[in-house]
Amino acid sequence: MAATRLSEGEAAELSSRCPQLPAEYISHLLGHGWGDTPNGKVIYNGPLTSEDVYGIPVGPPDLLVLGDDLAGYCFAYDPSAGVYGELDPNGRWEAWQHGMGLGAYVAA
Repeated sequence: MAATRLSEGEAAELSSRCPQLPAEYISHLLGHGWGDTPNGKVIYNGPLTSEDVYGIPVGPPDLLVLGDDLAGYCFAYDPSAGVYGELDPNGRWEAWQHGMGLGAYVAA
């Protein structure tokens, strides 16, 4: 499935509904879209909670799940720490070093 771009209106509504989302994520949805990426990973069209994905809350409390690798590992953003990272199905959260963001996820 090809990536689907958000319209300006959809992006504004998402930003208003979820102000803690990083601007880089909104920009990606506008410019590149959501759905499948060239490296086989998926970017969501809006954030999910860990409970939405795994059925129980895992990881840091306000974690925003933004994509996955179709193998149970999720790409997420911790707004309280201001970092992206990976959440595994066992609830282990590994924050990435500052500066590693969405570009690193879709390029990896």
